[in-house]
This record gives sequence, C-alpha cells and structure tokens, in this order.
Amino acid sequence: MRAVHMSLLAVLLAVLVAVPSAGAQTTQSIDITLSSHLGRQKQAQACGLVACGTTTIPGFGTADFTLIPVISEDVARGCGPAGAIVFLDLTNGAGRLVVEVEGQVCYPGNSHSAPGGLRSFGNPLSFSGTYTITGGTGVFDGASGSGTATLKAAGGLIRARATGTLTLP
Repeated sequence: MRAVHMSLLAVLLAVLVAVPSAGAQTTQSIDITLSSHLGRQKQAQACGLVACGTTTIPGFGTADFTLIPVISEDVARGCGPAGAIVFLDLTNGAGRLVVEVEGQVCYPGNSHSAPGGLRSFGNPLSFSGTYTITGGTGVFDGASGSGTATLKAAGGLIRARATGTLTLP
C-alpha cells in the first residue's frame, strides 16, 4: 500500500511541475522591420502623412502597422528629441500591440529646413532610440517589453527596425 501512495505522490508532483502556473510569463526576442513610402507611389495613400504598411511579428505572423511620429518643433538643424507611437495589428485579427518610441532625430546639414521641405517627402533624416511596449489587446493583452529602435528616411522611403524583447503574461 505504501508503494501505491508513493507512486501516486510521484505522479501528482510530476503533473504539478509540468503544468505552467497562472502567473508564468514568457519572454522572447523580437526583430521587426518596418518599411513605408510616403511619396506619390505610397501604398494606396491609405495613411495620409503617417507611415503604414505590413510587417511580420516573429511567432505571431503578419501585422499591419501605423507609425505616428512625434517630433519636436525645436529641431531646425542637427539633432533633437523625437518619438513615435506604433500600432501593430495582426492581420488575422488576433490582437494589437502598442509601442512607444523615444530618442533622437538627426537631419544632415540643413535638410530639415531646406526650401520646399514642407511640401516634399524627400528630406533625409535618421532616428535612434528605445522602444517600450505599453500594452495590447487579444493575444497581446498584458504585453510588455523594450529594446532599441532605428529609422532612416529619404526620398519618401522610411525604413525602421526594432530589436529587443516581448513579454507576455
């Protein structure tokens, strides 16, 4: 009889160890690239003056993104503070990830205040900073994470990259 109790106890312990706890978190590395064109050839002119397009979130699939820049008006030449809010919506409708980006934007030479700068999409800039995942819905409910972000733009073409972590409850 004692051997039966010991066997049952061993099975029960094995089951408890194998079942993840309700508070267990999973953290994964992410590397996301965004690309958008703001000029006359813009993707169906769907987003106006913000960057939008489609990307892939590793482990979750394709997502539509919208990148809304927040640039200080004080930056006329050189570098200054800037940021963005990025929404990543899984194309299968399973969830939305919300990301805030902060850092520094730099304009080579006098490109930011060059003649025609307010009418053209071609003035070059670069950005580097950090991102923070501030939340999400669906499969991203309770998401958090952080990492680094870079962006380069010229001729209406925007390319951005974020690398770091995504943690889910």
